[in-house]
Amino acid sequence: MNDQQFEIRDSSIAGKGVFARVPFIKGDHVAELTGREIDADALEELVQEGTVAWDDPLQIAPKRFVVLDDFSRSINHSGEPNLGVRGDGELFALHEISAGEEITFDYSTAVGKESAVWHMVCRCGAKTCRKLVGNWETLPPDLLESYKKSGALTSHVLSEILEHK
Repeated sequence: MNDQQFEIRDSSIAGKGVFARVPFIKGDHVAELTGREIDADALEELVQEGTVAWDDPLQIAPKRFVVLDDFSRSINHSGEPNLGVRGDGELFALHEISAGEEITFDYSTAVGKESAVWHMVCRCGAKTCRKLVGNWETLPPDLLESYKKSGALTSHVLSEILEHK
């Protein structure tokens, strides 16, 4: 985390959130989702131990995950995100972001089919809040198409979508 660009503080969305200290323009690289890469067996062990929740890691390939660091885990979901995620966790500005604004992305754009049972209650407060967030297959078709056009899907999810056709 670049302390000059972001701060973690209380969020009206959920718990803590990450807020921009500087403005970003559409298309800007904003941050990377980072942490420790593990396989599905190691993830299951961490979940059983209670050190990681099922919804904390970022899936980057079939049976490969990144256990996100505190900064990355503090970025909240929104149904009207200002960030897109691409590749294996690059966050970029979907539109202009003002200094002081909380940065958010749509978690469904990074959740693959293997996580079909995962759902999260959403309280983002956006006009278009879906109330329940799941994997990419739960996205409304027009919203999924919008994310595809803007390049706002992880490589893993994009591969699944192309296989799904």
